[in-house]
Amino acid sequence: MPESKERQIAYKVKINDLFKGNYVIQGGWDPNYIELNDLKISRVNIIAAVVDKKVTDNLATISIDDGTATIVGKSFNEEVKKINDINVGDVVLLIGRPRKYNEELFISIEIIKTVDPIWAKVRKLELEQEIKEITPNSLEVEQREESPRQKIITILKKMDNSEGVDISEVLNRANIENGEELIDELVKDGEIYENKPGKIRALE
Repeated sequence: MPESKERQIAYKVKINDLFKGNYVIQGGWDPNYIELNDLKISRVNIIAAVVDKKVTDNLATISIDDGTATIVGKSFNEEVKKINDINVGDVVLLIGRPRKYNEELFISIEIIKTVDPIWAKVRKLELEQEIKEITPNSLEVEQREESPRQKIITILKKMDNSEGVDISEVLNRANIENGEELIDELVKDGEIYENKPGKIRALE
């Protein structure tokens, strides 16, 4: 009688780390995995913003961006309904299995649900190990700092009507030196994201 297999750990990872790893194909019932450092990652747990969504009868795809890279999540056949309530601009928690087809790395979706955007920042801090414990007070203190970066985020939140704000409008309102560079840094750091070409939204 075959031994029962435990469900593999869903590792919390940055999307760009998945592309850095080596994709290993196994035979039989053993799951394929991404070899990254000492880990064999056959399931992932990612928090990211949805930047694209396409749905047909038998295939649903979403592109998600966590500020480090973008990857596609896919659901097939009856599983398509899993992303019915997911929209571009949502921040989601996605659990699934890395897959590769025609040299394209994607995630086969097991679980996906929308989450409060603040969890994108919490996850970023977890992965970078910048703090040992995250509390509401520590986040509030950081939000009160009015640095040039924070000024951009504050302006963005005030101007956003859930559709995103033109980058040029944010730059004009902020009127600070190196505004474009700061916006690029904020996108890379996962503080804001480009929900549509030329439009940005805050994750906080």
